[in-house]
Amino acid sequence: MTVNPVEELQRQGLLSDGLSGKDADWISSVVSDEQLSAFVETAERINALAEPAVQQKPVEDGSLALAMVKVLGWDRPAATTVDAEVEGMEEGNCLCACTGGGGGGGA
Repeated sequence: MTVNPVEELQRQGLLSDGLSGKDADWISSVVSDEQLSAFVETAERINALAEPAVQQKPVEDGSLALAMVKVLGWDRPAATTVDAEVEGMEEGNCLCACTGGGGGGGA
């Protein structure tokens, strides 16, 4: 099933209903399914800021952004494989931001 990007963006409140036919056709021709998903997911995450669980979550530094990160589980790793090979990447050519290396270049 193919989703019409214009209709979905309008349904999500990310695009006005008063869009010209020319603009709607252009958006439909350039927005991929992956981009549409990214737009919708970003809007959902931003809307999560208003959730009571985020607003009421006690956070050490009082940061609303940190509360959102914790409530949505972004502070927990999503990786399921450790030491997996990445196609096209040689060992030692990437440093994770977690190591403080900042990425890129060998150590």
